[in-house]
Amino acid sequence: MVKTMRARTPILSVSMFFALCVGVFGARAPHAGAMLLYQLPSQPSNILFIPGTEGSRLYYRNPIGLGVAIERQVWEPDYHTDIPYLVMNADGTSRYPLYTKENDIIGSLYGNNAIESQIAKQRLGEGGVQVYGDFKDFMNNLVASGTIKEWRAYPYDWRYDVRDVVNDGTFTEMPDHSIKRVYVEDVLEQLASSSPTGQVTIIAHSNGGLVAKALLQKLEAEGKSGLVDRLIMIGTPQWGTPAAIGALLHADNFSDVPNLIVNSTEERAITKTMPGPYDLLPSPTYLTHVADPVATFDQDGLLSGKFAISFGGAIWSFLPFENFLEDSDGLDAQAGGVADLHAPVPLSARLIDKAVATHAALDNWIPPHGVWVTTIVGWGQDTVKTLAYTTGSKIICSPVPPSSVGLISDACADTLELEHTPVTTQDGDGTVVSASAVGDTFDTLYFNAARFWNDGNSNYTHQNLTAAAPIQNIITDILSYMDPSDEPYITADKPTNGANPVKLRISSHSPVNLVVTDASGNQSGVLPIPGTDFSGVKQDIPGSSVQVFDDEQYVNIPQNGTYTILASGYAPGAATIRLDTIGSGGVASTTATFADIPTTASSTITFSVSNDTPTAPAVDLDGDGTTDFIALDTADPLAYVRFMRDAIKAMALPKSEHFALDARLSLIERQLTDESKRDHGRGNVGQRGGGYRHDFGAVDSSVKLELDLLARYVENQFALEEHASTRWHNAQIGIPTAEAETILGMINRLTSLL
Repeated sequence: MVKTMRARTPILSVSMFFALCVGVFGARAPHAGAMLLYQLPSQPSNILFIPGTEGSRLYYRNPIGLGVAIERQVWEPDYHTDIPYLVMNADGTSRYPLYTKENDIIGSLYGNNAIESQIAKQRLGEGGVQVYGDFKDFMNNLVASGTIKEWRAYPYDWRYDVRDVVNDGTFTEMPDHSIKRVYVEDVLEQLASSSPTGQVTIIAHSNGGLVAKALLQKLEAEGKSGLVDRLIMIGTPQWGTPAAIGALLHADNFSDVPNLIVNSTEERAITKTMPGPYDLLPSPTYLTHVADPVATFDQDGLLSGKFAISFGGAIWSFLPFENFLEDSDGLDAQAGGVADLHAPVPLSARLIDKAVATHAALDNWIPPHGVWVTTIVGWGQDTVKTLAYTTGSKIICSPVPPSSVGLISDACADTLELEHTPVTTQDGDGTVVSASAVGDTFDTLYFNAARFWNDGNSNYTHQNLTAAAPIQNIITDILSYMDPSDEPYITADKPTNGANPVKLRISSHSPVNLVVTDASGNQSGVLPIPGTDFSGVKQDIPGSSVQVFDDEQYVNIPQNGTYTILASGYAPGAATIRLDTIGSGGVASTTATFADIPTTASSTITFSVSNDTPTAPAVDLDGDGTTDFIALDTADPLAYVRFMRDAIKAMALPKSEHFALDARLSLIERQLTDESKRDHGRGNVGQRGGGYRHDFGAVDSSVKLELDLLARYVENQFALEEHASTRWHNAQIGIPTAEAETILGMINRLTSLL
């Protein structure tokens, strides 16, 4: 959206007027001012725009022989096979000769292909694919209207440390298709040479603000800082941000393009080789100035408790944080292998030191004389402030040798895993907490995205802040020397009530994509992008937010209202759907859990929530449009064993397995039913989880014995299925891995209820 210029007299504050006269723009400009007494330029300076991390496309020329190469776009990616080309060598150089193109910043996801772009928009909505497209239109209109003479973007290789980007330049394809290094300093000097003022205004988004600060440091050292008159930073993580911790340790969904979900063990391994993302980790300055811990550890958990012993229940200072990132105590391997995204991986000590050195230079940066700095800070979007680590568990079945088939084995085990969940605050833009976006800058303006959204406007998070009309209006005001103090949704003071309002969180812990729809048809959740290997985030419900951590998805919505929830399977496994109430401190309190729901690549789980009360989820396991069974939130063993029978009947198993499993569960159900009747006859009818409160006595050991025998049977049938394809030529025999793990999880849960 492009602002129509307001016809009014340019106004300068007293400090701005003083700055113009003496050339000191570093002082605070409170935007309350006097009439203009200084002769302004006939036109503002030319503009250099520096985008954020992952905001520039990257390419590789894949040689096919005889001197011929085919260009491959590796960012943004279409397939996971694009990701390996981003890997860096141990010495910090790129393993593949990647390059960008002039002005090739991402307008919208998959915007280079008209068909893909249309499909992505249909799936994710305009806001879901928008990055810099609207901002480019806005800048072009400023040129067309005569407000500015010229603007250019500086795409760069965001894998590198920001100071290296400034000093070493970026390989860029030229109009003649040759590739050469392009330096941001040279681009700025070219813009200055044709600028009406002989100077350049830098507008920088996210990580681009760190690049801009590094550039200004270099210019000042060379005596060239007079080439810049203003720096406008939008959503810049000046001190880093906690969301980057999960991105590096677990491949959590985090980037300047957060609507593109690229979380995999391969992506994590490649990202940890890149110096650039390390600059986004919370710096020593962040941990000194921000009160919230960046991570907490449940001291009662078997895995998280080990981390608590090493680092305390919470990480508040940089030294333990650095040790945690580098795995100084060797705890990561105990939490799981490199194929498990729940387990953190040790980060590079060299790259952490490099990022610390960069922040030591940038965090204490003072603007040169003559440069006026403004930060525009997003506020009102759920933003990760802390990673909360706890200990969970899951059943994992592993291949067994042929000699074990038909024998009692330990093919399946209840395995501990280190779980981490987000603790969020509204005091941020969805990615960067506001304290870091402000940094030590004096001239700060806050964009109240929550109020803007709740008033019926579009939703703007970190990814597309530059597209927000109020922010574009502010930029126009600054460029035109107008007083921006009356701009709606923009304030010089931080909005109040920075902690989360009470919300409802619906989360999935399983191979399902979660989509929530409100009464008006607005949707928030995760949707696959056709034609690619990836999914994207849609976030249209006012006041909602979406976070993706490995196979865990969190959709936060206002507590009041009626919502429909759809969880669509994308792989076989077991789903857990949980409802939590989010308190004022961002901490979750569980209100309902639907566990051990079998899923397939075509399954659907549907239910509704009204004023935080859910209906029982209906499960269509094979995707034929018919409900196969109803999921339960129950602590009643009898109700749960009936759920097990219904769920297992719906699984795609050989008839012989259906018969054997149902016969064993039927016996257990009869034992529990008889005991329930005896309890009822004795008047022992205290409710527990919607059923009778049981005093099992002798039947307790009998049922547990039956469950143990059932578990051993499932393990052996899993081992049988593992070798069926080689020994019986793909005969349908035994129980497949995902189904075995799901059934064993059910058995564990039923045992815990006894």
